[in-house]
Amino acid sequence: ERDAAAAGTWPAGWPPWAGAPIDHVLADARAWDVVAFSVLHPAGGSDHRPVLAVLRPAG
Repeated sequence: ERDAAAAGTWPAGWPPWAGAPIDHVLADARAWDVVAFSVLHPAGGSDHRPVLAVLRPAG
């Protein structure tokens, strides 16, 4: 898990600290480095907060 990974992503209507971190981005650490990861503010009517991961090839 990375920095923002513990922020709750569901339900979006609750504060991030009170929600459940059930949405994830999975990547093979041998192939990818995580450049950035964040939980974004909800938009578009979903009951989940979006997650954003920026990856680059490892090495």
